[in-house]
Amino acid sequence: MFSKEIYLERREKLRKSVGKGLILLLGNDESPMNYGDNGYHFRQDSTFLYFFGLNHPFLAGILDCETGEDVIFGNDHTVEDFVWMGPQPTIATQSLQVGVTKTGDIADLIVLLEDSSSKGRVVHFLATLPG
Repeated sequence: MFSKEIYLERREKLRKSVGKGLILLLGNDESPMNYGDNGYHFRQDSTFLYFFGLNHPFLAGILDCETGEDVIFGNDHTVEDFVWMGPQPTIATQSLQVGVTKTGDIADLIVLLEDSSSKGRVVHFLATLPG
C-alpha cells in the first residue's frame, strides 16, 4: 500500500479528467472453487486497487466529481467472522489509510445510486465484457 497522498492524488486527477457526475469503482468479490467457503486466493480488481488501495473483497468506491468527496462502501465483519478470523479492522479504519473519511454499507451505496439516478446525475463505471 502506498501513502494516502498517492491515492488522494490519483482520485483527484480522475475526477478532474471526468469532470461531472459520480464515478463508481467496484472491487472484486470472493470466488468459490466448489462451495462458498472454499475460495480461490482473493485478487482485488486492479482499477479499484489503483484508486483505493484496499485489497479486501466486497468493496465499492464512489468519487463525486462535483463535491470532491470519496466514499468506500462495504459491510464490516460480523461476530461470527471474528470467531474464525479474530478481530478485524473496520472499513472506516481501513479507509482512513487511503485518505477516505466517509464510508457506508453496501445498502447505502444502493440508496446513493438510486437517489443520484432519480436526480439525473451521470454515474460513470467500467463496463465488463462478456466471456
